[in-house]
Amino acid sequence: MAQGIHAWWQWVTQALKVSTDDLELQNWVLMYLLPWTYWQQQTDKTRHPQLKSDYQKAAERAYEQLLKHPITQQMDSQKSQE
Repeated sequence: MAQGIHAWWQWVTQALKVSTDDLELQNWVLMYLLPWTYWQQQTDKTRHPQLKSDYQKAAERAYEQLLKHPITQQMDSQKSQE
């Protein structure tokens, strides 16, 4: 399982490098945008009530961190929707 996670992480990192040279933007995607997206998707996928609640809390914490980040705050509404 760890090898799969490592491979996914490398794929994401490489895809970001192709998309942008901006290291700050790459880190924002990896450390703020992806965690929120991940927990939101996990919340939507599970049918287990306790897991759904835990995942929702994790998504909310990740979203709070995402909103506090300077890159997020600098985006206009159109850019943040994209």
